[in-house]
Amino acid sequence: MDDGETVKIIYKALDSDELYIDKFIYRHPNFPDYEISPNLSHQQILVLLPEELRAREQEGYKWIVEREACSLNIVLQKDERINLESLLSPRLLTERHLESIIHLPGLRGNPERHYLTNAVYNKNQVTGRFENYVARIIRDWEPTRLKQLGLALEKLGLTWKVEAKQVDATRVELRVGRLTQRQGAADLVNIADVGFGVSQTLPVIVALLAAAPGQIVYIEQPEIHLHPKAQYKMAELLAEAANRGVKVVIETHSSLLLRGIQTLVTQGQLAPNRVKLHWFTRDNEGATVVNAASLDENGAFGEEWPEDFGEIELNAEQAYLDAVMYNHEK
Repeated sequence: MDDGETVKIIYKALDSDELYIDKFIYRHPNFPDYEISPNLSHQQILVLLPEELRAREQEGYKWIVEREACSLNIVLQKDERINLESLLSPRLLTERHLESIIHLPGLRGNPERHYLTNAVYNKNQVTGRFENYVARIIRDWEPTRLKQLGLALEKLGLTWKVEAKQVDATRVELRVGRLTQRQGAADLVNIADVGFGVSQTLPVIVALLAAAPGQIVYIEQPEIHLHPKAQYKMAELLAEAANRGVKVVIETHSSLLLRGIQTLVTQGQLAPNRVKLHWFTRDNEGATVVNAASLDENGAFGEEWPEDFGEIELNAEQAYLDAVMYNHEK
């Protein structure tokens, strides 16, 4: 989190396989570390508290650890009645970060002829699906930001301009340039009349431009419905956001997108320490195994690169060349 804060939450499973929080560990560079767990003694709880808070027990309150859903809190309890006042809670400490996450699922809605603008975008609290905010954000953006949006779409080869035309008090029409280059300024069509690539990619670009430094943008399959060239160029948009301090998390199946990121690192346009690769496999028992690797200054993941990712492309290319050679030899 901001300012070097870290929160680690450890879960355990009950006999019913239901998860519950077992320990909460909070670290901040300017404050002592502390841990909260259900089995803390009263004395251990008091050690965590500053003097002015410990003194409040004289008012008839007692500090206890309370489990609330998947959270642990240090609270004041008065007598035996349910009369609690929360002090330290991972929910409170992490809430501002969790509520501000911009999440874009793999399917980002169908293109519409008109979009509602009743969803007011607040970067500190993104409620629901982000694509519901996109039309209003575009409508309210100043010309400079709209130009950035157009340049990003042009970089991907999708279009060169997007505008939001007010239809009535609650609806706008999203119109995009029919051509991919800046020709025919008035040649705009409804977004529903162009390919899915525009409507699926527009929320991704808007999210990357709208996110504030430190904010998390979590995108599932940013490459969906994109031409291979656009998948490769998408890496530049992700890197630009990361270089602004946005925390970009993507789930992808595109080796071209990953290669684009590696190339940017090699060219010095993206620092290696800004990139981390995690990939998921299954062991022989079907359990998920998570591996991770960092990039070096040449954009390489080293020996930790998942074998079945690039290997499939190489095998497919070799199979094609072998087939061509076989035809020539017949």
